[in-house]
Amino acid sequence: MDPKAPKIESVEALDQPPPSGDSETMKAQAASPTGCRTPLEQAETRTNQANQRTKDANSRTDEANTRTSEANARTERAELQTDKAEANAMESRERYQAILHAAIDGFWLVDMDGHLLEVNQAYCLMSGYSLQELLAMRISDLELVESPEVTAAHCHKIMAEGKDRFLSRHRGKDGTVFDVEVSVQYQPGDGGRMAAFVRDITERRRAEEELRLRNVLLSTQQETSIDGILVVDENGRVLLWNSRFAELWRLPVKLIEDGVDAALMNFVTAQLADPRSFLERVKYLYEHRQEKNRDEVVLLDGRVFDRYSAPMFGADERYYGRVWYFRDITDRKQAEEAIRKQASLLDAANDAIYVRDLNNVVRYWNQGATRLCGWSGEEAIGRKITEQKRLAAQFLRLQRMESIGTLAGGIAHDLNNVLAPILMSAELLEGKVNDQASRSLLATLQISAQRGTHLVKQVLSFARGVEGDRVLLNLAHLVRELQTMLVHTFPKNIQFSLNLERRPWAVLGDPTQLDQVIMNLCVNARDAMPMGGTLTVTMKNIVLDEIFAGMNSESKTGAYVLVTVADTGTGMPPAIQERIFEPFFTTKEIAHGTGLGLPTSLAIVKGHGGFIRVDSEVGKGTTFRVYLPADQSAQAVQNVPRASVQLPHGHGELVLVVEDEADIRILTQKVLEQFGYRVLLATHGAEAVALYATHRGQIAVVLCWRSCQGAGCRRPALHSETLYDQGVAGDARSGA
Repeated sequence: MDPKAPKIESVEALDQPPPSGDSETMKAQAASPTGCRTPLEQAETRTNQANQRTKDANSRTDEANTRTSEANARTERAELQTDKAEANAMESRERYQAILHAAIDGFWLVDMDGHLLEVNQAYCLMSGYSLQELLAMRISDLELVESPEVTAAHCHKIMAEGKDRFLSRHRGKDGTVFDVEVSVQYQPGDGGRMAAFVRDITERRRAEEELRLRNVLLSTQQETSIDGILVVDENGRVLLWNSRFAELWRLPVKLIEDGVDAALMNFVTAQLADPRSFLERVKYLYEHRQEKNRDEVVLLDGRVFDRYSAPMFGADERYYGRVWYFRDITDRKQAEEAIRKQASLLDAANDAIYVRDLNNVVRYWNQGATRLCGWSGEEAIGRKITEQKRLAAQFLRLQRMESIGTLAGGIAHDLNNVLAPILMSAELLEGKVNDQASRSLLATLQISAQRGTHLVKQVLSFARGVEGDRVLLNLAHLVRELQTMLVHTFPKNIQFSLNLERRPWAVLGDPTQLDQVIMNLCVNARDAMPMGGTLTVTMKNIVLDEIFAGMNSESKTGAYVLVTVADTGTGMPPAIQERIFEPFFTTKEIAHGTGLGLPTSLAIVKGHGGFIRVDSEVGKGTTFRVYLPADQSAQAVQNVPRASVQLPHGHGELVLVVEDEADIRILTQKVLEQFGYRVLLATHGAEAVALYATHRGQIAVVLCWRSCQGAGCRRPALHSETLYDQGVAGDARSGA
């Protein structure tokens, strides 16, 4: 150890802090007289000073390190903030891109030269171009309305004003032109940018065009309508009206435009014949929004309006108001009145005449239509004809039957002239022929001629619908008599069943004709059962109510006797059922049917005020139901016996026979002379008058053909009895 080195008493002394005070103080102490110290003290002082300097250096280092740490922390925070800002920016960018590409409108980002910098998926779909194709294009490549020069000027205008909104048209990749609405905003920086949203409004423009067209059509229809139209809202305020409405009600336009409901209503009601009922109906319809209404309004000046009103409901079932239509039907009402005044003349016509309005509602129905269709005027007037083809077919069918009936009547007249001489000749020869063979031939001749006569009677019954002699009948007697005959004449494999009312109501009718009806139906039933079966005839009293009458136009309410003829035969398909009452229609062989049985039966039943119904099913049989009006007031029913006719013998009475057919005239003379009469013959009316004038006091009876021609056929004032043969025009009783 260096002896000159300061002595350190202990190691701890090195660690002791230097004396308090700064270096200047220490220097002052060293320089002061009292500051003379030992080397050891001086060494300690220097050591303390060194330690102090080291400590000061360490302190400064710590401060520097602290400042460095703080700087590093600030740097880290700055870096974190930068990263977060970049992340936020990235997220915002991605969100921005997602929004743009999810938008239903197209999006452009364009520089000031018109280059597309960014385009979303919506515009790609709109135009048909891909993203790469669009980014290589300019606005002028898509724009159709503006030229490139105009587009450039437009861009500068947007830059100056900051934004714009306009309509244009673009062309797609496939050449399709579509309408667009563009909303653009200027973005400064980077030389300027324009962000534009492009909306395809093609469908909207089409809808707007259709709406404009509809409005034009509605306006045109409204103004050209023959109806006056008034539209009011839910509170009754006027929303819409046309000029025809003002014209019909003679309303001042200003009164309507002012919209004062009370004044408008007062003006209208002042013109009405019955304003009270008009207002009551309006009030009712406003209170009952669902109701529709149609009626007629009579004005004081004699005009008549057809008024119709209906509510207006939207698709959401909201009530928006009511629309009123008024139509001047004065001319139509006057025409209907004129038709009614001429009804007596029209009813005299044989043709069916009816009048219907534009809604197919029958307004007039004459007696000819009643005869052809079976509906009375009360039943037909006011009904809506919805089956025009069916009604027309019915008219044609009935007119055809009437024509055929007229033709059949003429044929029957001529055929009667052929058969009459044959029958009369056979009767004359019957008393002069003695051998059995000749009598057999005469019998065959008479039977054949009588069958022909029966056919003529059927034709005449169908053609004229003759009434015959009407008496009160018990139909049960007719049916029982008929059964007795049919049981012996029908095949044995046909069973006959009767089910008759115990006390049937009386029927006012011709026994011969009604017997013919039942006979025809029974014969048809027999022919429908070639292999045998059951023929059932029932009769009962029934009362038809309004429901039945409403379902059957030919029927009326009241009491009827129902005669039913049913068989278990082959039945008829619907096509055959529709034609069975047509004259000369038959499904039988030519030698076995004339096609007149059912038409004749129908004519007879209708002539008695009744009707026939048919039910048939193939393989199960047919049922005919004959409805005949009953006479419940009768106290007793006449039973008409079938008695043989005894021809009266004369005692020289003079008979004047008027007949244009020579054969009939001569044979009639021979028959009358054979029975004890004297005969005068005339070929026409004028000759008959001359003969009558000559033999006025001798002639007892004049026998003539009802439809003979000439002056003598105009029912001369003869003092003797005049007998008319039936003919086509009517029955014999009318001339007696």
